[in-house]
Amino acid sequence: MKRLTYTVTMCALAFSSTAFASKVKFEALNDGLATQACIVSATEGLEAAKALVQNQGLHFNTFKASVSCNNQSLTAFSRQYAMTAKSTLEDASQNKRIRLVATKTDSASQLCLDAVALGEEAARAKHNFNGPVSCNYKTLSNFVRRFKNKQVEIMSAGE
Repeated sequence: MKRLTYTVTMCALAFSSTAFASKVKFEALNDGLATQACIVSATEGLEAAKALVQNQGLHFNTFKASVSCNNQSLTAFSRQYAMTAKSTLEDASQNKRIRLVATKTDSASQLCLDAVALGEEAARAKHNFNGPVSCNYKTLSNFVRRFKNKQVEIMSAGE
């Protein structure tokens, strides 16, 4: 298999004057799956990238072996940037309210939002849905866990 190389360009690197933590903004050079996987792995972690790839019907280990992000393996790229993104998100979420907005009006999107507000079991019962569901490339459980103990404002698509 021909080795695919996609580049994700860091377009900004700024230093926080209070915490001296670096913040990186990623800009995709194209809309390819490899580019999306690189950005998702850096901003949300390798598990989110795995879900993205598997949602496209591809085997993750095969995909991961054929992709590089800025001349690094997908795993190494994720490790390098995911910790910074995670700490930045944690710092921001301690002081700010998070607004979740469904961009779709389907029942799966509403289930994701209700699960954050009501809990996974209550939301599944409300929507009478027991199958697997993906919320922003994460399992429902991981999506709910991400917003646990956070100040979250839930909004529907039309609001």
